[in-house]
Amino acid sequence: MVIIKNTYYQTRVLRLLFLFCLAWLYVQAYSQTPDDKVIINHYDETYTFVMKDGKPFVSNTIEREYVSLSKLSQTIQPSVFYGNDITVDHASCSGSYKANYKSITPENVFFDDTKICFFHINLDKEGKKVRTTFQRTFKDVKYLARVFFTDDYFIRTKTLTFKIPSSLSDFELVEYNMPTDGSVKVSHIDNADGRQITYTITNMPAQKQEKMAPSPSKYLPHVIIKGAFKDHHDLYRWARMMSDVNCDITGVDSLIASITHGCTSAMDKVCATYRWVQENIHYVAFEAGVSAHQPDRPSEVLRKRYGDCKGMSLLLKTLLCRQGFDARLTDIGTTDIPYRMTELPTLASANHVICTLFENGQSYYLDPTCRFIPASHIPGHIQGCEAMIENGDDCIIQLLPHPGHTISKDSLCYHYQLADDHLEGNVVYTCTGDMKELFMSQLEQIRQGDKQTFLENNLNSDNHTHQVTDVHWEDHHPSSPAAVLRGHVVNRHSIQMLDNELYLELNPHNNYFIQKIDTTKRVSDFEQPVACTITRVVEFTLPENYEVVHIPQGFSLPTRQGLLSCSFIQDGHVIRYEERMQIENPLIRLADILLWNEAVSQWTDACNEQVILRKK
Repeated sequence: MVIIKNTYYQTRVLRLLFLFCLAWLYVQAYSQTPDDKVIINHYDETYTFVMKDGKPFVSNTIEREYVSLSKLSQTIQPSVFYGNDITVDHASCSGSYKANYKSITPENVFFDDTKICFFHINLDKEGKKVRTTFQRTFKDVKYLARVFFTDDYFIRTKTLTFKIPSSLSDFELVEYNMPTDGSVKVSHIDNADGRQITYTITNMPAQKQEKMAPSPSKYLPHVIIKGAFKDHHDLYRWARMMSDVNCDITGVDSLIASITHGCTSAMDKVCATYRWVQENIHYVAFEAGVSAHQPDRPSEVLRKRYGDCKGMSLLLKTLLCRQGFDARLTDIGTTDIPYRMTELPTLASANHVICTLFENGQSYYLDPTCRFIPASHIPGHIQGCEAMIENGDDCIIQLLPHPGHTISKDSLCYHYQLADDHLEGNVVYTCTGDMKELFMSQLEQIRQGDKQTFLENNLNSDNHTHQVTDVHWEDHHPSSPAAVLRGHVVNRHSIQMLDNELYLELNPHNNYFIQKIDTTKRVSDFEQPVACTITRVVEFTLPENYEVVHIPQGFSLPTRQGLLSCSFIQDGHVIRYEERMQIENPLIRLADILLWNEAVSQWTDACNEQVILRKK
């Protein structure tokens, strides 16, 4: 057991109690803020289910009243989405504003048929109000998968109503992330004609785009509409029908021959084919419309050299099957999705497609949208998730393995010796799994002329005070399990000499994940990029004419997210410092952010303790 005598740590219990109180008060401040220049004074949203020509339809009406709280002019753009299966039947606005209709194509996202209907409104003075009304029809009810309670603006009052006739009694609502502070109340009216569910919402904060926020479905209040599919088998059959496209590729055999040239085993061919798709097809996303569910033809993905997860996975499957491998398309809900297809068979339960390979008694879950991982690695965003694997007329349901933080590592190791008045030695950076994917993806986005500086900085301290030279790759091939970067370091800032004593601060100060989270205006949870293990090691060889006077105690602090620890150990003539951050649960709830910041502060203080040497 580590015995902590420092008075700073003796106050830890009191500080944590105080922070618990602050965290509770913080989440209670669930109300309008000074940043709300425009609010929604009243909001009515209704979904009416009807049976028409033997098919369920949904009529949707959205009415909002906006009011400006600012003395300055404010511009708003109330809007709704529509497309082939969702029509806009009516759009009106108080005043002389006219509705605009246009297609939308965000950067790196390719929509097939999704369009937006919106008003461009100027609220030119404080207190000015405007009312908008949209009426839509969902001609295919499966595309009404979930409804969120929030909006881009603070909502003073809102009623959200679902009217479901008895003829459509299979449809039901499933609630997620419901507030416990009384801001949402629900009422039910049941009779022979059907049922009506009404949510009355008061003082709902604006939905903000914040850095490192989890997906909205993991923390925002919403309902899932269940009933468009009888079960996950029904969902699978629909998904299979959507993926039934022409998979013929002209010249496929010569392409495969060039891809697998030099391969001597079956797995060599698999890895080469996987790597070829990773390297030669650029990933884009189709997030709405028909293309959100129907893959492009493999021949088109090859021709255009880009595709979404479905198109890339279908191309990979096609190339593998042509070689005689058992490869299958697989629908999956990533870690961004808090529900499973077997529990809630809706389009909201699956947001990704991969290729599953059954080979020699092993299952390989191949995600070609990840460019820098080998075939053996399961990406973190699908670990532990439910997979729906094609199997003829039915499907195979599997839960993917969840190795967690143990296979995604980020390690930086310095080997120092004393050289006159500074430390000098070699440094090795190693990353595996998702940390390799993250690092190599960042490197790829940097301009060619700046890549070397980026690599040098990665071996440096956060404030770039060291002199880093001879930076070179030992290995960074996409199919390698690890990327390894080496360099030479001169460190003049971690050492102080006073009389006959030498003070060493071994903390390398190089860890992006330990930045404190700004809670000043934050309204959402915080999610680290991946579950991983981050280690920073410094090994210092003692000069023969020095002896150790003081070595700090170790430190270990479990958190809801994992473990923060550091150790200082003397082994003969070597002092070894190691700091470790194990992120087992990347999600930090809003109520826990202050506690996380305090844990990081305590850990950092322990890591900053100095080793003291004295001349003999």
